[in-house]
Amino acid sequence: MGCKDFPSKDSVTGQDCPHELNSVSEHSPGIVTDDEDLVRAVFSPIHINEVTGELDPSAFSDVKDKGLSTDRESHTTRESIVNRANNKVEEDKASGKTDRELVGFVKACCADIRSIVDEENERCFCVYDTGLADNSAHSDTCQSEKHSSSRSSGKKFRKRLKDKFSISPLSPESYLANT
Repeated sequence: MGCKDFPSKDSVTGQDCPHELNSVSEHSPGIVTDDEDLVRAVFSPIHINEVTGELDPSAFSDVKDKGLSTDRESHTTRESIVNRANNKVEEDKASGKTDRELVGFVKACCADIRSIVDEENERCFCVYDTGLADNSAHSDTCQSEKHSSSRSSGKKFRKRLKDKFSISPLSPESYLANT
């Protein structure tokens, strides 16, 4: 599944994010609710600005086409989230991407992501329950077609999305200990 599978506006009713109202994955525990915390794994060097050491907006670039992969914290364990991220690093190393390492995790409340609107009060991002066979807590955030078609507009709203997530990634150890 990817963002292209979910139109961000209903062509008949004009409703924003119509696919959020129904579960879109047979593996999911249900639709993503506004009160859920969404967790994003952060990897170096792809998500970190090497000069400043801060979270780079590129950590959120998947939102424009593939979907920004997150875990629904209330539907899994922190240990599972950390294990999946570590497994991703191992998969990357096996495929030749040896420079990648897990930095940690950032988190945002779903309602905060859904609250990002443009000047016409149209939603910029939709959040879907895209549970996987091996990770029922998986979700994707997709940028609306309107806001991903323009490079400058897309970047502006992705920066606003980045600002909804925690500022600095929690290390895996801190994330596990932070209750």
